[in-house]
Amino acid sequence: MLLEIEFHKGASKDTEDSFVWYENQKTGLGLRFLVCIEVALSIIKDNPLLFAVTYKDFRRAPVEVFPFSIYYKIKGDAIIIVGIMHQKRNYKVLAKRR
Repeated sequence: MLLEIEFHKGASKDTEDSFVWYENQKTGLGLRFLVCIEVALSIIKDNPLLFAVTYKDFRRAPVEVFPFSIYYKIKGDAIIIVGIMHQKRNYKVLAKRR
């Protein structure tokens, strides 16, 4: 059974903010960032248990090319994307995004 992906509003903002930052660095880089996010999301959707639990019930999937990780949890029939964060940020701030 394929699980549906849902985004926490904070994860959507994380993605938007990062896209804008990369696009301001170089035109087209933001789009490349989004493509890499989509690839990682596709891997998560195809095999949600592939990545280990790293904090509480959050799993962490790395994003290729960019120093970002996607933090998600499996809840019922859904994969909840809790955050898309730079790897140097403290992921424990995601605890508020339950």
